[in-house]
Amino acid sequence: MWLTEIWFYSMKNFIRGGDYMEKKTEKVSKKSFLLIILMAAIAVVSACRSEENKALEAALNPYRILSLSDEKRSAFLTETEGKIAAAAETSAESAEANTEALWRIAAGYGYVAAGEFETALKSFESAFDKLHGLTSYPQFYYYAGVAAASQAKQSPIESQKALLFEKAIYYYNRALELSSTYTNAYYGLGVIYYFELGDADTGLEYALKAIGADPDQFGARYMAARIYVEKGDNAKAIEQYNYIIRHADKETAASAVRNKEILESDG
Repeated sequence: MWLTEIWFYSMKNFIRGGDYMEKKTEKVSKKSFLLIILMAAIAVVSACRSEENKALEAALNPYRILSLSDEKRSAFLTETEGKIAAAAETSAESAEANTEALWRIAAGYGYVAAGEFETALKSFESAFDKLHGLTSYPQFYYYAGVAAASQAKQSPIESQKALLFEKAIYYYNRALELSSTYTNAYYGLGVIYYFELGDADTGLEYALKAIGADPDQFGARYMAARIYVEKGDNAKAIEQYNYIIRHADKETAASAVRNKEILESDG
């Protein structure tokens, strides 16, 4: 009898021990599964961040894209449009939305360089609708202004031309809100007001602001000199030409040399 009881007691504990091991194994399995899920999630987030960083690097380096050869730029745009499409599939999260937006900005630079200004402007504006917390870079808005102004110059429709110049002015001013020394934005505004809208006073104002932000903004100096000549102030025009002659390369300074000689001969 007692042997039977001992056997029964031993089997009972063995079964309990088995239950314990199953439960312990089950807990370990659950922990392992959760760890795998967590690691996979981290890997996905890291990949998204890595892609966002690549996109940000491209968006922050317009000159690299603008200087590509036609062949390389075409390949870049094809690759970038593929990245935009891939990011758009999962753009509900802010990281993916930023990645898509940043690639759209990079593509915008490429389209500006290719002379496809309408496509460039659409790419920039689509990007601005999607950016989260990355709106403090003035070059994004400056090149949107370039795209709008360049499209305006190509448009044969006066009403559309006027609206596009308004957009360009808005984007240039947005760039200046983010960086008050963004000299190219001042110059862009000066070009629009003087050459496109016929407002010499405002054009000169922005040309001088561009020069104040960067004394070697030679385009702004040429524009200022031209406006001074129109106003009959040849002395100030010659001051601008003298600076260009002293500080610019020979090719850039060639027109300044000629223009100065003409003004001095008119004496």
